[in-house]
Amino acid sequence: MERIKLYSGKVTILFDKERHRFSHLDGTPIDSVTSATGKLDKSGPLTWWATRVMGERILYNLGIVPEGHFSEDNEENKKQWADILKTIKDTKVGTTTIFKAILAGKAEHSKKKAAAADIGTKIHKLIEKWIIGEKVVIPDDEKIRNGYIAFLKFIKENKNLKLTSSEQFIYSKRYDYAGIKDWDAEENGMLIIGDNKSSKGIYSEMRYQLSGYWNASEEESGKRYEKGIIAKFGKYDGEFEYLEIPRREYKKDLKAFLGLLDTKRREKELGKK
Repeated sequence: MERIKLYSGKVTILFDKERHRFSHLDGTPIDSVTSATGKLDKSGPLTWWATRVMGERILYNLGIVPEGHFSEDNEENKKQWADILKTIKDTKVGTTTIFKAILAGKAEHSKKKAAAADIGTKIHKLIEKWIIGEKVVIPDDEKIRNGYIAFLKFIKENKNLKLTSSEQFIYSKRYDYAGIKDWDAEENGMLIIGDNKSSKGIYSEMRYQLSGYWNASEEESGKRYEKGIIAKFGKYDGEFEYLEIPRREYKKDLKAFLGLLDTKRREKELGKK
């Protein structure tokens, strides 16, 4: 259990790295930024994705298509399914084989989600090393390498952006939540807060997450951020995109974040009744 001192040593919280959980010294849990934003309903696209990868795993295990046949690109993936429907032929498959293929399919979304999270963590780690000036060894894994290359392209294009810190703990005394922000930066005299992503897109949930880090950072430091940046580094194509969030938009995002935080706490209360 790691002890984290904040607010010039006046506040100490605990961080369980294995479980990624925060708590007070007396053991009382502290809500994390991501546990609050996790209350945002994403069931629509996630359900579609989970059923898609389940189907892919079943076809792989039944030998209908070779392992790795399906594209990660949504439009190409849809075309591949349509093509299979046109060419597929009936074969005799045992009940046990079908059942095992279905079991494997049911677990596929969890495996892919864990693998994606691991890749994202490793990309974050390489970026952290670059920011603090440590030597970075380019990995053999294509997705991790692509994510890091995308980051370097982002830095090259934004030459006036000077990253000043990386992976810092934050805690809001006012709202009692904690987290780890990705980086701070300066650009033409402006203070900027940033968050890195390795997902396929930039989604509204990410705005609310950044606003939580933003609010707590200002609360502790007394400094004012003029804008936030959510930067996505592509693990498939090695390209980047980013979203700049002005301060006026941050204020709106923070209201949404605090609403999600309240929702999480209310649901916890209801669960105890």
